[in-house]
Amino acid sequence: MDHQGSRLRSFNRTVTRRIGALEDDFMGRHRPLGESRLLFEIGPAGARVQRLRTRLGLDSGYASRMLQSLEAEGRAIA
Repeated sequence: MDHQGSRLRSFNRTVTRRIGALEDDFMGRHRPLGESRLLFEIGPAGARVQRLRTRLGLDSGYASRMLQSLEAEGRAIA
């Protein structure tokens, strides 16, 4: 592993930890970063699952779990 790559990964871990990106309460939204990003990409007009998976580079299982989690949250709120 080269020194520059090691420094970059260290920087990324530090920033990720500092901004709380891996916490379940990312930016006070009461959801993790992945779900927040997925909602942002869906947007007010909606989006097809395949397009979301492609745009975000998600495998089908992970995308499905996040969408199910968001759907369950919506039912709990409604």
